[in-house]
Amino acid sequence: HTCIEAWDKNIIREAIEREMSRQGQVYFLHNRVQTIDCVAGFVRQMVPRARVGLGHGQMHKHELEEVMTAFVNHEIDVLVCTTIIASGIDIPNANTIIVDRADQFGLSQLYQIRGRVGRYKHRAFAYMLVPGDRALTEDAQLRLKALEDFSTLGSGFRVAMRDLEIRGAGDLLGADQSGHIASVGYETYKDLVAETVAEAQGKPLRRRNLPPFEIAADAYIPDAYIQAAPQKITLYRRIAALTSIEEIEEIKAELKDRFGPIPKPTLRLLQIMETRAMAAEIRAASLEAGAAGVVVRLETGDALAPAAQSQLRSIYGDTLQFAWSDKPAVTIAPDNTADPLNGAHRLVKVLHQMLHEDGGAGSF
Repeated sequence: HTCIEAWDKNIIREAIEREMSRQGQVYFLHNRVQTIDCVAGFVRQMVPRARVGLGHGQMHKHELEEVMTAFVNHEIDVLVCTTIIASGIDIPNANTIIVDRADQFGLSQLYQIRGRVGRYKHRAFAYMLVPGDRALTEDAQLRLKALEDFSTLGSGFRVAMRDLEIRGAGDLLGADQSGHIASVGYETYKDLVAETVAEAQGKPLRRRNLPPFEIAADAYIPDAYIQAAPQKITLYRRIAALTSIEEIEEIKAELKDRFGPIPKPTLRLLQIMETRAMAAEIRAASLEAGAAGVVVRLETGDALAPAAQSQLRSIYGDTLQFAWSDKPAVTIAPDNTADPLNGAHRLVKVLHQMLHEDGGAGSF
């Protein structure tokens, strides 16, 4: 059990006395050697019957060994120590840890420290003490909240991912130990890393960007379909990273298999991604769908050969318009697009099919 508490001597006293009442032992972690003797004296004063020991990295190795041996043999009830105990021998009887100034530790470090207790049949307690008279930094609040949220067995991977989000990833090819992953997003960061690694290895990397699609549509994952927020966020990220029709079909099958029939808002979300994926294959620059109709802007005019224009007119008639001002564009008037999303999807699909039927890159 992990508790985030403002520093309070009554909480400290109760935590130590409760652990001692069940014949257990306590770690009191204070990570400043300069003041650790004063803290040990404070603990002795608060709980006079407790046998208090002291352990830190500046002690002589034989002296430290004697202290740790006494703690293992239960000759010490409370070990006031530094992070030297973060990795070492397991002491099953130590099932309470109190961390002074927990806001000054990193998330992974706190997770490792918390792992020193809870190695026996008794319920373990971890008290993360923070100053009650000052505001914590935003990062410190996020670290402590993550530690409190992820307290079940096997949470290490989720803690590591949250730590990555909070600190930002460092340079794989440089010296920086942290970065700004939140400013670009995890998926974009992965793309940037892949590009950098490929460039360093002298390998070509084709990064496929889907064209933007401007449309007002109810496209989302309803709470009734997926209730768990972390699961939903993960799926949104995966959907946003889709780049091909094959990937979209795969995630459709996965959703049906895991959660049942896909609701209409989620189908619309996938239809938007499918439209963008097909548009990327016809080299579209951007898509728009709304009250003014459907507009597909293309990178070049090669795709709109006279034969292609003739085929499109035979399908859409007078509702179809071509423009050549800034970028070549195909527009369908709103009369033919009662549902803008379906109208855009159909037009892009027609262009996509014509391209693949002709099998050429420069004409339909």
